[in-house]
Amino acid sequence: MPDYTPGPWTIEHTTLDIVRLLVTPEEVGAWEISAEQNPNRAIAYVPSDYAPEQQAANARLIATAPDLLEACYFMRDFYHMDTQEFVAKWGHGHTTKSVGDKARAAIARVEKDDA
Repeated sequence: MPDYTPGPWTIEHTTLDIVRLLVTPEEVGAWEISAEQNPNRAIAYVPSDYAPEQQAANARLIATAPDLLEACYFMRDFYHMDTQEFVAKWGHGHTTKSVGDKARAAIARVEKDDA
């Protein structure tokens, strides 16, 4: 598995003090994405002063990356591992519906209206 900050990741609207053209300080709104287990350390910032609805959607997509990746791993393993190997990794009781449910849950988190 890749070496990235494990999820879940959260989103919070904040302001950043930046320096435009290294001369004028300016406060800019941004979506801060951080790991739930370490909320004081940002993973990414998505500025929200331009196209705020689109930028909020971009922030949700970034914050959902660990869930989407896990859904992809789950689907890959479900269809390509033998049963014993899959059960050892993911547990019992999974069906093709549960594979779809995991993907739908991740997609719903990206598509929700409020971040």
